[in-house]
Amino acid sequence: MHGVNLDLKGRSLAQARREQMQTATGSEALGFRRGSDQAEVVEGLHRVGPDGTILWADRGELQMLGYRWEEYVGRHIANFHVDVEIVDLILDTLLSGGALADQPARLRCKDGTIRHVKMCSSSFFENGRLSYGVCLTRDDTGHDDDAPILTQRERLLFNSPVGVALLTAPDLRFRLANRHFCDLFGQRALVGKRLIEALPQLRYGAVEAALEHVFETGHGWRKEELGLVLPDAGGMPVERFFNVDLEALYKTSGERHGVMTVVVDVTGKVRQRRTVNTPLPPARALAGQGPALPVRSGAGRPDRRSVNWADYNKRFRLFRRSK
Repeated sequence: MHGVNLDLKGRSLAQARREQMQTATGSEALGFRRGSDQAEVVEGLHRVGPDGTILWADRGELQMLGYRWEEYVGRHIANFHVDVEIVDLILDTLLSGGALADQPARLRCKDGTIRHVKMCSSSFFENGRLSYGVCLTRDDTGHDDDAPILTQRERLLFNSPVGVALLTAPDLRFRLANRHFCDLFGQRALVGKRLIEALPQLRYGAVEAALEHVFETGHGWRKEELGLVLPDAGGMPVERFFNVDLEALYKTSGERHGVMTVVVDVTGKVRQRRTVNTPLPPARALAGQGPALPVRSGAGRPDRRSVNWADYNKRFRLFRRSK
């Protein structure tokens, strides 16, 4: 694992920044015309390797997305792109020697918001093999009528105290999944993945059918105490219960483009109610004296050493109320 002051190639920050200056100086030769008025144009430049690893990025790109150098450089571009198909397009284009011109893309900022950008790229080959690609990223938020609304909403949802996810049609792919949603399902990264691939427990079930119905009709859907079998912290399957709300997402034009999912874990509530409502075994009740105590094997009398007295007392109070 590389140190804090080194990237994945083992270069120091000072060395990488010197290379940054050299490449930035040559960016005009690539056909990239950088904005002269930074108050109006927000843009950045980064270099990406053949495997998709970000080799360096300039200050403009880091500031635009809110990352520090060590949080951005050395990581795969898929960690920052919302749409996985764009990642494939970028790498396929670079490997084939092609170029991108004003390719729309959506990038994930450090604070969880989504920034709409346009990208240009060029490839650099050495001895017939791709050495690296240079990508210019220009902010395009102001040219998307829905972007300011989506950015504000996504910031609120990302910090919500309940599990929230946004799924985009037509393939129900995660556009946003906040930390609480990921924790509920034991996942670390869901954005960019299809629902049925990331959460196979939901496939062919009520939730998948409801998601498709909400997107097609625009009608909301709610299910209380939905039971799902999910792995616990130790990897063992455990039944858990959730309240699930689904609502259609609309653009300002009125077009439906996805579904918002809100999930609240109510497992504790359901288990508590089931414990309280569990009927007492009549064959083991003690002749009208209350719920039975455990009996020693062959002894014929209560084994008080193995009694959960808190649970017994609660059952005894319920027994007395029923009389």
